[in-house]
Amino acid sequence: MKGNRMLLARRVVIVAAVCLFFLATSWGIVFAYADRMVSVLPGDLSAINESHPDVSISLGKLPAGRLVSASATIDGRLQSGVKLLPLGLTVRPVESLSDGKHTIEVRLRYSLLAAKDIKKKWSFVVDTKAPDIALAGGRLFIATDRSSVEVTGTVESGAAVRYSFNGAKAALAARHRSADFSFKLQKLENTNKLVIMASDVAGNTRSLLMPVLKDVDNPVVSAITPAEGGVVRASAPMVAAELTDAGSKVVNSRLMIDGQQAIAKDGQSASSLAYLGGLLSDGTHKARVEAVDLVGHSVAREWNFTVDTRRIVVDRGARRLYFYRNGGLFKVYPVAVGMPAYPTPRGSFHIVSRQRNPVWHNPGSAWGKDMPKTIPPGPGNPLGTRAIGINARAIFIHGTYAASSIGSAASHGCIRMLINDNQELFEMVGLGMPVEIIN
Repeated sequence: MKGNRMLLARRVVIVAAVCLFFLATSWGIVFAYADRMVSVLPGDLSAINESHPDVSISLGKLPAGRLVSASATIDGRLQSGVKLLPLGLTVRPVESLSDGKHTIEVRLRYSLLAAKDIKKKWSFVVDTKAPDIALAGGRLFIATDRSSVEVTGTVESGAAVRYSFNGAKAALAARHRSADFSFKLQKLENTNKLVIMASDVAGNTRSLLMPVLKDVDNPVVSAITPAEGGVVRASAPMVAAELTDAGSKVVNSRLMIDGQQAIAKDGQSASSLAYLGGLLSDGTHKARVEAVDLVGHSVAREWNFTVDTRRIVVDRGARRLYFYRNGGLFKVYPVAVGMPAYPTPRGSFHIVSRQRNPVWHNPGSAWGKDMPKTIPPGPGNPLGTRAIGINARAIFIHGTYAASSIGSAASHGCIRMLINDNQELFEMVGLGMPVEIIN
């Protein structure tokens, strides 16, 4: 019996010695290595893409004990949202953290037989901005006339780059020391879809959709105004050109008139140019349009057109003929117009004939029944030396030897002028020229 008691006592001593050794060893470990055995999240010098992250500390690697108290500061500011766990804590920043480096300092009181103060200080980086992707030259799309093309650009250093081309995916190695990337696209179709994707170390991602065009055609001048050889009678003519490009698009163009660059109307695109400016002088003008597409293919086209602002306005009441050219009034002539029984017609007309030394033909009207069928050129000819016909039946602008009739309503509908005035006007007018008869 006595021997059993002694054996039991010896066992108790051994167990107590082992427990004491374990506790002493554990405390020694805590005392010596506690700071190193604490794990943190986010990790030291890591990068995260959250501006309001949950920060946690775990004491799980330390011998079983308990956490008595804790406090935390972020960038020197004491945090109120500390939540104690059995062997750790969590803390959420009071305010959102700006992008950049932040420092956390935590003070813990850990108890295992005796209390031990543990301090932990570390830093991490908040990065909420997706990495920028930029192609060389700032291009927003790629155009080429070949079946392959080299794609080069830059991205945030350390970011991983991958791309998808017409549905096929490929990855590029992360470039920690250089922000440059490049890859080659093969077997281009006329239209292609390229998506470039980048992800940084914080986990931010960005995708860039980049159209890739294969263009082997030159731009085309699809329409011009005025037409080749056309006549413009407006005092402020419009000159315009439309451009098309089947493969890509026109990116640069200009319109020239008589060797000078024309300033286009506001809101014009590179493929649609229109000049609506001041007066161009009467006469023939040369227009030229030049264009370049995305690939660098070019086109140029020249054409001629005529500006003719000449027109006649006859005021029956004032007995005056007004002749306009180069966009303004050039000269005023006195005239005779039709008598009340045979009035000069009002309206808009145009010149249909020009006759030098005309033969007068009897129109068969009642007033001409006693006159010959024709009268040859000469002093007795009712049409004088020149006759300008308009598209009103038997109506002419002509000279007259009856100079005393000028300024009155004396004709049978025609517009009479002094011989010299009529000859001067005759040399300045042309077929198709507008004639307006008013009042």
